[in-house]
Amino acid sequence: MLHFKFKNNDELRKYVLSDIVTCMPLGAQALYLQVVINGTFDDKGEVSNIITLANAIGASTEDIDILKDIDYYYEVDE
Repeated sequence: MLHFKFKNNDELRKYVLSDIVTCMPLGAQALYLQVVINGTFDDKGEVSNIITLANAIGASTEDIDILKDIDYYYEVDE
């Protein structure tokens, strides 16, 4: 499971037009936006449907890795 570093969607939205997001490849940007709009978060902030969202838009595992590399996500043990 992945944990998103922001606490809620309002906090996520303010980063949508930040330089770090707009400089990412389009697949990673699209995945980031899908998480903002359609992400399923539990009470700890963990995103439980990142693979589903990636598959829905044709994002690759590299796009997920990009979001991890810029510390927007980090892996957590279940």
